[in-house]
Amino acid sequence: ATHPSAQALTATSGTFTDDVAVDTDTLFVDASADKVGIGTTSPQQDLHLKANNPGGKIRLEMGQTGVADTDVTGEIQFYHNDSSGAGVNADIKGICTNSAGAGALTFGTGTTSTTERMRISSEGKLSVTMTSTNTNVESDIGAVHILKNTSSTNSTGSMLCLGSNSNFGTGIYGQLVDNSTNEHKFGIQVRN
Repeated sequence: ATHPSAQALTATSGTFTDDVAVDTDTLFVDASADKVGIGTTSPQQDLHLKANNPGGKIRLEMGQTGVADTDVTGEIQFYHNDSSGAGVNADIKGICTNSAGAGALTFGTGTTSTTERMRISSEGKLSVTMTSTNTNVESDIGAVHILKNTSSTNSTGSMLCLGSNSNFGTGIYGQLVDNSTNEHKFGIQVRN
């Protein structure tokens, strides 16, 4: 049977063994590649969003009206299945920090459940929290590890820049001096 193309179709369920297209590329399911495209008929990943400037957007919206402190407005979970059991081992959450709707972004890590490790506040302040029982003293010194790259070339390193705009005012840096002895130096740089 062929359904008239100009008439609405009502059904309780359906099974499709080939591609499914809604309005060409508004929603496209590539059955042969097991990928879903929104705005594209050739999805390159499991879920691929494509749009003109400013690009594809995803909205995670809390449906209730009125918010309270610590309400989670949206969450992305990273889930795993291994021999010890399944669980969420990382997440990114948008949370309310007061009843007026101020928001923060939190990043959590863990094993089968997560603990908040980093937060960007509604004012743009960054806080990092590390909890560790590692007996290696170097691993427990600090929570922030800044790496330029994995290069072992002399004179490479990384810098934490402090300033009011793209022209930083002050920076502290670590630099590899001699890769044969793993000798490093620590410096403070002040511009102008």
